[in-house]
Amino acid sequence: MNADALGLRKVGGIVYNWICEEPFTEYCQSWNNSPVIQITPTVFERLGGKILNPYEFKLQTWSIESGMAPASTFNTTLRVEWKKLKAPEFTINIPEEGGSIYVTKESEIQIVLSNYKSTYQYLTYDYVFTPEVDISKIRWSVDNSALLIESSTFAFGTVYSLNVTISNSESGEAGRFSQEKKFTTEKKPTTGALLVTPNTGTMFETEFTITLSGFASENNPLSYAIYGVT
Repeated sequence: MNADALGLRKVGGIVYNWICEEPFTEYCQSWNNSPVIQITPTVFERLGGKILNPYEFKLQTWSIESGMAPASTFNTTLRVEWKKLKAPEFTINIPEEGGSIYVTKESEIQIVLSNYKSTYQYLTYDYVFTPEVDISKIRWSVDNSALLIESSTFAFGTVYSLNVTISNSESGEAGRFSQEKKFTTEKKPTTGALLVTPNTGTMFETEFTITLSGFASENNPLSYAIYGVT
């Protein structure tokens, strides 16, 4: 047996020859110089492999001297069966009451996976808000189970759409799943009136009363802050 005639070459003094069933026959030949063969999900789909169908992979190895007859040989055969990995399944939860996000305080949007742990090493996470927001104010929680959003990230009284995509890199395009969730941010409080009585007085002597009235919001209770300007 002549390695050169077979289009093979020695790697560390050993020749490797892969013999595989269809549809992997030609692909395996491209790995004849390697002790390993890699069949990614993309390759499996491109070659037309079938899920739950056993395939036989045979590796012939031999050591040779000066490309002539083999000094020693070893053959091993494996039967491999592919299983379909499920795409990540999840829901997007808006924990705020009424499905609203409060503009003026920190918020959390929960990503609840039903068939994987959120920390599974082969999962990748992507999200898109429409309209666009400042993503520097948004981060994933340590375990990827929630989007943590700083205050003043969103505009008042706006309908937003959040699209989240979680992909399993082990299973190619088939391992990608997206969900969309819409939510509305709180509206600004309606404008009211500020009354100071009396409207004139003497510093450190006159007691002033400040009254706020007519302010209203769909998201109660309201918080008030009064500032003095000199």
